[in-house]
Amino acid sequence: MPSTFRPARTLLALYASDRRDARNITTHLVGIPLTVLALGMLLAKPTMLTLDSPIGPWPVSPAAVLWALSSLWYVTRGEWRLGVLVSLMNAALLGLGAALVGASAAGGLGASAAVLALGLGLQRIGRYYEGHRPRQLRGLAAHLTGPLFALAEVLFATGHACALRQHVVQHAGPTRLRDLTLPAH
Repeated sequence: MPSTFRPARTLLALYASDRRDARNITTHLVGIPLTVLALGMLLAKPTMLTLDSPIGPWPVSPAAVLWALSSLWYVTRGEWRLGVLVSLMNAALLGLGAALVGASAAGGLGASAAVLALGLGLQRIGRYYEGHRPRQLRGLAAHLTGPLFALAEVLFATGHACALRQHVVQHAGPTRLRDLTLPAH
């Protein structure tokens, strides 16, 4: 089975196995939402069509299509509650991104590029703390699992999703602080 279509538990354990340093996790907790926000800014335009809804017109942009497709993926990975939560988180971030660029397509491009660079830069700093590049998940699977990982880590830190946390720790190991004076493993 291609890695993109594995269950959320498996994807989270694989993603987490390359992100066990607590400082790396922290950079991802900020960097991943910034990356999703930047995508909302980048993909807010053009409006492809407008749908009528009970709350008013709803513009359909590339960001809305991305959200719908990714939400379908998240809720079909076997952890539907987590899928719904990450879909709501992504909707808020993509919507905020669209609101930030507003009517200005040109101004939004520079701002979205800056937010994207900041989000990716933070994740790159996290790799320094980890001591290596991610090895387990790459490409689409890693990009889709990132927001799932960030939300799961917040849930774990607040005492929620305990069974999922136990599964991740069992397969990926506990979080730690790597001694930066020693070579990476």
